[in-house]
Amino acid sequence: MKTIVGLPTIKNFQRCGISPQSLFKRLAIYFDEIVFHSNGCMIENGQTYGLASNFLSIVSASDMYEASALASNKEFKNLFVNCWDYLEDADDFEESLYDSVNNDVLNKIFSYAYEQKQPEGEFILTKEFKQLCGDMWADIRLYAGFKNLEPNVAGNLGPQFANAMTNVANNEGYSLNELSQNSNMIPDFSDLSWEQIFELRKDKCVTNFRDKIESSLKDNPDNLTTSIDSEIISALWDITNYAKPNIAMTTLNGILTNCPSPIIVNPYGVGKSIKEGFDAKKLLRDKGWVFFIQKAKEEAETASNKRINRDK
Repeated sequence: MKTIVGLPTIKNFQRCGISPQSLFKRLAIYFDEIVFHSNGCMIENGQTYGLASNFLSIVSASDMYEASALASNKEFKNLFVNCWDYLEDADDFEESLYDSVNNDVLNKIFSYAYEQKQPEGEFILTKEFKQLCGDMWADIRLYAGFKNLEPNVAGNLGPQFANAMTNVANNEGYSLNELSQNSNMIPDFSDLSWEQIFELRKDKCVTNFRDKIESSLKDNPDNLTTSIDSEIISALWDITNYAKPNIAMTTLNGILTNCPSPIIVNPYGVGKSIKEGFDAKKLLRDKGWVFFIQKAKEEAETASNKRINRDK
């Protein structure tokens, strides 16, 4: 699964307190590739940034040292696909964006922006009003226009779109942002280092995890977080019913000890009931997405411990 991102996407998420670094780390796990539309990413001399080099590395880094490292990192570069690689005629695509959504959408964006209060008074006369309208308008046009070319692309609209248009409240990007911030079972991938992100992207169960998230987005878009958390707990019980000690029982123990309360019966104890003829491959195929979450939780704990030790 892929998602589409442009400069307006980044700006819209920043307005909601989500940094480009946090945004891209989350997307790097939830999606196989990030299609990047580089229009508007300018440097002082008027030239565009190179894809996945200067601009993307700078906005995705904590400091200039990390930005320099990311710019030359092959795994970081491979995260991003140039939007133009999907286009036969870039000029035709840019022109088509103006007609990709109707004026009703523009009116809703205008109404939402007009209602935002600013300390200096009349918002409609400010630069901020124009920038908000322009970024939201450009973002939703990019998504709609690219979806005409790639129907399976996931949207990545910022949280403010849910307030402006109720019909995009369950957009993939909005839903995954909510999942990242509110899930009791899945860690927020933005807390990890880029090295940890790269390692998780190579995990053999990451595809199972993405497939599970994609199916849940289709089946329960309005209650994604609640649905996923409930399914994880259910899957843990399934695992304990046919897991053998030699199939990562220490990992299984780590999962179960992180289950939220209340749990009436000790699920680890249930895991002692071992079934004969256990099929490890079937377990990884059916429940590999849960094992991926456990590895991600371990990585998040490692990152947290490093931050604590650094701050001492």
